Amino acid sequence: MGRLKRGKPYAKGVAPSGLAEVLNRMRRTHRAQQIRGHHSCPFCASRIFGSRAGHPQGSAEIRVMGGGVAHAAPELIAHYVEAHGYVPPTDFIRAVLAAV
Repeated sequence: MGRLKRGKPYAKGVAPSGLAEVLNRMRRTHRAQQIRGHHSCPFCASRIFGSRAGHPQGSAEIRVMGGGVAHAAPELIAHYVEAHGYVPPTDFIRAVLAAV
């Protein structure tokens, strides 16, 4: 899964109940690929109009196994689900919810 980008379409809808909460917990328990610096949410108005101190940032991936596949996503995925209506691929959702 790649990072979401401003101006590029992405899957929107209503994510399964509890998905964002599990993803937020996984930011602490399933971190990988830590980088130096931060990736900022490309959709939040604060990035464009205000201070960067208050807008969502990530600096790693979360990884989860499911169906024999290692799924990776930017740690901002929970924010994308909660704030921007992003619905990740079904296999990723299944892996995340099964990891609870």
